[in-house]
Amino acid sequence: MANSSDAIRSIVNLPQHRSVTAETAMVLRAARRPHPGPISIVPAVTTSRAAEVGFANAITAGGGALADLGPHTRGLLWLSYGGAEELQATLAAHPAIEWVQLPYAGVDAFAALLASYSDRPFPLWTSAKGAYRRRSCAGPQARSLVPHGL
Repeated sequence: MANSSDAIRSIVNLPQHRSVTAETAMVLRAARRPHPGPISIVPAVTTSRAAEVGFANAITAGGGALADLGPHTRGLLWLSYGGAEELQATLAAHPAIEWVQLPYAGVDAFAALLASYSDRPFPLWTSAKGAYRRRSCAGPQARSLVPHGL
């Protein structure tokens, strides 16, 4: 029977989650790149007005164009820390959305939704993973969350 030190060593040596940050990001094939178009921020009621303004400023500073959610929306900044069913309904109602940004690192609440899209090229899913390693998500870090050309 293994002692507790062996058990701890076996847990510590398990493969860990691989960090993917801007420094190690790969270039997407053209077929996987979202088409340029307006970006919508929804649902606005889940965050403070100041935070919403900060996200809007990051989008425009990164070259993105803001618009109300509609048939021409190509990018979606989802501000809710949950609401996978609501997000799924939003995507079904707006099939032109090719990119979804979840503004935080943990996406466990969306695991089933992400899995349901695993066999499709779109939407491209991104999150704030890696942004919280720094003191702030302001400035260049926030702007890097917005794909250029969207």
